[in-house]
Amino acid sequence: MFILSKTNFLLTEENHIANKKLAIRKYLGSNHIEQAFNYFLDLHQGYTKDGDNEMDIRELVEKKRRHSSLTAIKDQLPEKYEEIEELARQITSSIEELITQIPDTPTSKSFKTVVQANDIIKNYRSTGFKLSLPELTLKHGEITVVVGENATGKSTLLRILAGDLAVSKGNLTYPNFHNGKFSLNYWGKVKQQIAYIPQELPKWTGNLKDHLHYEAAIHGIKGRRNDNKVDDFIIDRLGLYQHINKSWKQLSGGYKLRFSLAKALVWRPQLLIIDEPLAHLDVNTQLTVLQTLRDFANSRDYPLSIILSSQHLHETEAIANQWLFVKDGLVEVIKDLGQTAKYNHFELNCNLTEAELKALLKELPCEIRKIEPAQLNTRNFSIKTPKSTTKQQLLNVLSANENNQIHYFRDITNSIKTKFS
Repeated sequence: MFILSKTNFLLTEENHIANKKLAIRKYLGSNHIEQAFNYFLDLHQGYTKDGDNEMDIRELVEKKRRHSSLTAIKDQLPEKYEEIEELARQITSSIEELITQIPDTPTSKSFKTVVQANDIIKNYRSTGFKLSLPELTLKHGEITVVVGENATGKSTLLRILAGDLAVSKGNLTYPNFHNGKFSLNYWGKVKQQIAYIPQELPKWTGNLKDHLHYEAAIHGIKGRRNDNKVDDFIIDRLGLYQHINKSWKQLSGGYKLRFSLAKALVWRPQLLIIDEPLAHLDVNTQLTVLQTLRDFANSRDYPLSIILSSQHLHETEAIANQWLFVKDGLVEVIKDLGQTAKYNHFELNCNLTEAELKALLKELPCEIRKIEPAQLNTRNFSIKTPKSTTKQQLLNVLSANENNQIHYFRDITNSIKTKFS
């Protein structure tokens, strides 16, 4: 039986640095150099200043690239085993030394307001569709996830926040970007601080690495600092090194997104807006991307506010500070579902029919709803109970029937998924 609870499977903001250091040391101890290196880059970029340990980082990057290249072909070149092991020892030693220079307690951050929206209305006269956003605040260090059924206004909302669509009514301000009055100059200043990645990624032409250097340069990152940001961090952190010499059409959908993220993150915008970033990624890459976004948002010197839309509810729950639930054009801001939940909600997959399950739970006050689709010979159900009925009570009754085979059970009371029930 597989039982899930609402847990954060990524490293949480609380005790973030200490947890990251512990994870790095565990990966190094088990010779998982790639994972340890990525976690170290996150820590170094998030909690040190530009230029700190510059030469040491560059040397570490070169050793890690050599290690990765040799590891990929070690079965064909057994004579390189000793070099691979020596590189692993050197990388381990360097990372161990460098993480001791990162303080366990970060400098306190001021979470400034990046976006303030009030009474926003966007009307489409031709279709009659109206998007309504009563109030929204986006701050540094926070990740906001936009969810809802298809064609409810999620992409419209993101384009409004990115400055690509004008509102019909309401007040939309960016207080940490520019305090002047609305004007063409105002929007010019604002958009210099916003990176927007649409769902349909624009095609790149020419050398992919040059795109990253150019993007950093037009945002004021030049010279050696430009090289550091591109060559010593963003390429390796997003796993692009092996693909840097490919053309755009040679990349998979997942790597096109990674390059687009690299282009957005390399110059450290204050607001990052992403439309469906997980759509083309496998599970492991999804977790890597989400953890990367969390680490960029947590940065000490370059705090970032991130807002993204996604259909991957379970995965994004681990990093979300707040939710925007969009239904029929109305945007609801949700910060803590647990505080507002009036009922307990559970998901169940078992072999019982709906009638059999209702008979089994007849002594418990609950509402049962069948969910489609389900796997062969199993059925999915949504179960809603009063707050007085605990998860353990429900499990005890479900487990008491020997004929009931429970394949999956999850408490979604504090999950955004309850909004779709």
